[in-house]
Amino acid sequence: MSEESDKLNEREFAELLKQAVTRESSDARRPFTREDLLKAGEELGLQRDVLETAYTEHVARRREHSLKPPDTSIELEKVGDKLTLFVPRRGFRGSQLTTLGLALFMVAFIIFWTAGALRANVWFAALSAAPFWITAFYMIFAVVRSAWQRVWLELRPERGLLVCTPFGPRAELRPEFLSVRQGVRPPSHFRSDLPVGSSVILEHGTRTFFLLEGFSDVEQRWIFVELNAWLTKARGGTGGHPSE
Repeated sequence: MSEESDKLNEREFAELLKQAVTRESSDARRPFTREDLLKAGEELGLQRDVLETAYTEHVARRREHSLKPPDTSIELEKVGDKLTLFVPRRGFRGSQLTTLGLALFMVAFIIFWTAGALRANVWFAALSAAPFWITAFYMIFAVVRSAWQRVWLELRPERGLLVCTPFGPRAELRPEFLSVRQGVRPPSHFRSDLPVGSSVILEHGTRTFFLLEGFSDVEQRWIFVELNAWLTKARGGTGGHPSE
């Protein structure tokens, strides 16, 4: 057999190594370690730092897979140095249905009040209901927007973009000013439609964005870990706020 016929291309070389490792592991029931990888790479003349990087990235991918809930509707993708996150609408939940019911009751009462005032030709009483009309319709609008809002986040080392639709913020982001943590939105007397519970909090300069409100703690933890790891890598080792 000629020397040329003994040569393997990159695909053949990788495939044969994979087959040999699979056979060795199956026969001996032996797991391979990081040191086995580095030793094999040294025998093949591969650079140690290249293998270290590949191993670290593999462990990160495996950890990501273990943290991701199997039944989540949230989509997160990392391609190269780009991270994209899509949070779908979550629909109506218990606290929102309560607020929506209260708002609809207010509307029914205001209609009754306004119609009675108009029939009695008491215009002042009819006009006095205007603030209550505004409050009721704002409550309905806020609940529907929160239930149907979708979030799109795209991050690159040099820039980022956050879009919340419908009727949500759109923000150009600079990752060097971005931090992430888990926490709870401060209570508001004017936004009773907001869900009570933890969220993933993005802080960018003077602005604060609350993501994944109403989603499970497991999903929030998964996204927090992924965003924090991405920021740490993008900054060369200094990430967001540590988890409590």
